[in-house]
Amino acid sequence: MDTDSLIDRRRAVALFAAAPFAIAAAPGPEPSVALQKWSDDIVKANALPGLIVAVRRPDGRVLTASAGFSDVENRLPMRLENRLLGASMGKTFVSALCLKLQRQGVFSLDDKISTWLGREAWFSRLPNGSELTLRTLLNHSSGLHDFIDEPAYGQARASTLRTDWVLPTEGKIALVLDLPPLFPAGQGYKYSDTNYILVGMCIERATGSNYFRMIRRYFLEPLHLTRTEPALGRKLRNLAVGYTIDGGRYERFGLPHRLVDDGVLVYNPATEWTGGGLVTNPVDLVAWIHAVFSGQAVDPRDLQELERPTRAADSGQAQYYGQGMKILNTPAGRLVGHWGSMAGYSGFVAHLPGDGSAIALQTNLTAFDTLTVETSLAGLAATLARA
Repeated sequence: MDTDSLIDRRRAVALFAAAPFAIAAAPGPEPSVALQKWSDDIVKANALPGLIVAVRRPDGRVLTASAGFSDVENRLPMRLENRLLGASMGKTFVSALCLKLQRQGVFSLDDKISTWLGREAWFSRLPNGSELTLRTLLNHSSGLHDFIDEPAYGQARASTLRTDWVLPTEGKIALVLDLPPLFPAGQGYKYSDTNYILVGMCIERATGSNYFRMIRRYFLEPLHLTRTEPALGRKLRNLAVGYTIDGGRYERFGLPHRLVDDGVLVYNPATEWTGGGLVTNPVDLVAWIHAVFSGQAVDPRDLQELERPTRAADSGQAQYYGQGMKILNTPAGRLVGHWGSMAGYSGFVAHLPGDGSAIALQTNLTAFDTLTVETSLAGLAATLARA
């Protein structure tokens, strides 16, 4: 994305970030109307193709809105039943499953990953390998490089467009072998999908079960998250058309601007696996994050694990990373959740501990000013909680 353009968008969205707090001082429109107006404004300010947003109020009522288009060229409006790739928001399922397995005695987050992977021929070449624990992977303090940023991955992705190609799990790990660690294990922070791929491998070795089968059993089915499922192929039900932006992390993949042809993605999202791995919808996402922090999905005794932070994350002192959860301090209060961004899709989901609200937003664009928009929506949610 052009830097000047992004700065202009941030300035525009900042106007909406302040608006919810002003609303609180005087009677405002009916909550669903306020949310719809906010959504329309955010689409315009960020030049988004479309979005879906959901807010779960403390009383359990879920407010929803959609704006813009699910298919710009064919002028198809974004609908509440559309689904979008969840990208790294899927990491919240990985961390929740790890806590459940720890509670069952399958493993401890402080177990070294050599317990399950140490006999692999490549393990001695894994940076910091002998010192890595599940915890250092979950909180991104491993010192491992992100395989997505390696040139070989970009080249492979660019050469396999419009095919069902998936980079095998060990192929992802191979891209970071023998690289110098970014820092000693447990002594820094660097977000890396490699961490969660390794966690997925450990989960499956420790349990002898398939990761996606486990999240269906423990989370998707009992919580009735019917809009959410593993993104295991290029054709996904009710998927909104995703769009790329100029510049940015994924430009080297050689992707077209429009990423869906005749209902089929031009790339296979299954490579993401435990780095994200889901197609979903904000209605399910707010139900999910509420289930986590209300003790339905995770034992209440383990919730503090999710919020145990590493040092300040990349984007500033207001933002920290826990065990598969981002902790963000905003004018509306503390937010705990996760963002997600991949080719054509991005968004966020968060729990507001102050009043128990939950928020989620997804858009069919690779990236936007997530931090500002999330802060704005949190402010609106705080206002709507009192409406």
